[in-house]
Amino acid sequence: MMEFLNAIGPWVVGVAVFGVPVALAWWLSDGFSSVEVGSAETLVVPAFNPHTQRAGHAVVSKPTGAPVAYID
Repeated sequence: MMEFLNAIGPWVVGVAVFGVPVALAWWLSDGFSSVEVGSAETLVVPAFNPHTQRAGHAVVSKPTGAPVAYID
């Protein structure tokens, strides 16, 4: 059993050090451009809030494409 653990130890460390951060970066790299929130009828997308004049995110209705709420 110890031989097996010694054999896979470097692989476990390699995956923890390199694999997990790469997988996390790949997963988050879309900028949350299509995260479904609440229902299948809305999306959270990057948007410019005209009320505060700042960039942020907006909850957008899929059928109409109109912003439902702004998230700063």
